[in-house]
Amino acid sequence: MALDDWKTESLTEGGQSRIFVAQRDGDPNKYALKRLKNLDRIERFKNEIESCLKLRHPNIIEVVEYNLSKPKPYLVIPFYELGSLSELDLEKISPLDKFKLFSKICNAVKYAHGNNIIHRDLKPDNILMKDDHTPIVSDFGLCFLETNVGRVTITDEVVGSRHFIAPEYEDGRLETVTQTSDIYSMGKILYWLFANKVTFAREKHRDPNYFLLGSSDEGYLYLVYNLLDKTITEPAQRYSSIGELCSAIDTTIFVLEHDGRVLNKSAKKPCLFCRRGIYRIEVAPPNHKYGNLTDSFGLKPSNYSEYLILVCDFCGHVQYFHSSSLGDGSFNPNWKLT
Repeated sequence: MALDDWKTESLTEGGQSRIFVAQRDGDPNKYALKRLKNLDRIERFKNEIESCLKLRHPNIIEVVEYNLSKPKPYLVIPFYELGSLSELDLEKISPLDKFKLFSKICNAVKYAHGNNIIHRDLKPDNILMKDDHTPIVSDFGLCFLETNVGRVTITDEVVGSRHFIAPEYEDGRLETVTQTSDIYSMGKILYWLFANKVTFAREKHRDPNYFLLGSSDEGYLYLVYNLLDKTITEPAQRYSSIGELCSAIDTTIFVLEHDGRVLNKSAKKPCLFCRRGIYRIEVAPPNHKYGNLTDSFGLKPSNYSEYLILVCDFCGHVQYFHSSSLGDGSFNPNWKLT
C-alpha cells in the first residue's frame, strides 16, 4: 500500500492505530508508520507528535514525518528490527549491562522532565531497542505537558499498564500529575529487568513471592533493592526527582565497574586477595565476641568503639572496619547490619 510517498507493509494492528513498515524511494532505511484508526484519539495523537518534536535526545524516539490532514492521520518514526525491550533475551545481559541500559532510559526521562513532559506510560513495550541494545523511549501518546491548560487523557480512563503505572493513576485518578509517577514506573522496569520479566501490581517487590533476595545473596541484587525501595513506594518516599535516581544509578555502576562491595551484612562479599573465598563475619556490632577481639585479632575492646571484622573462608584474609572516625562510638550508618 502506498501512502503519500511511502510504500508500506502491514506490521501490526491495535485498537487505536495500525503500524506499517515503510520505505520511500532513494532511502535505504526502514521506518515504522503509525496510522491512527480512531479519530476520537486525535488529540492524544497530536500530543505524541508535539512531545517528540520538542525532545531531541539520543534515547528518545524521533518523529521523521507526520500528516494530520489525512482522513487517517499518521506519523513516521525509525524502525528497529529488535523491536521493544520486552522482546529482549534478558538472560544474556549481565547485571552491569542491565544497569547501564537502565541508566540510559533514566537519562532520557530526565531530559523529558527537564522539558516539562511527564511520560506516564513507561513500560518495556514502549522502549524500542537499536541493534546495539541502545534503548529508545517511545510512545508519548499519554504524556502530560506540564504547561498545558487541559489534559488529553479522558478522566475515566486508566493511564498506562496496570503493572507499571503508579498507584495514584489507578482508576483514572489524575488530579495530581507529578514527575515522581514516572519514577515509580522506572522502579517497576528495573525490577522487571532483574527478575527476568516478572511483573506484579502495586508495591510487592519485598513480598515473599517476588523477593529476589530470598534465593540469592549476590551483591548486585542488594544494589537493585536500594533503588527499588526508593522508587516502588508511596510518592513521599520516592526519589524527589529523576535526576536523583540517575545519580544513584551512576553510583551503582561505579561500584560494580570498580569491583566494589555492598555494605550489607547479608550480601556475598568475594575475597579481594585470593579471589576464591567469601568473606564471613567474625565480629559485628553491637554483639562483640570480645574474646575473639583480644585473642584472635589483637584488638582491645572499648566502650567507645565498635568493630566489624570479615574473614575470608578460603585464605583467611581479614578486613577491619572501625567506628572511631564517627566520634561518638556508633558504627558507620552506611553499613546495613540488621
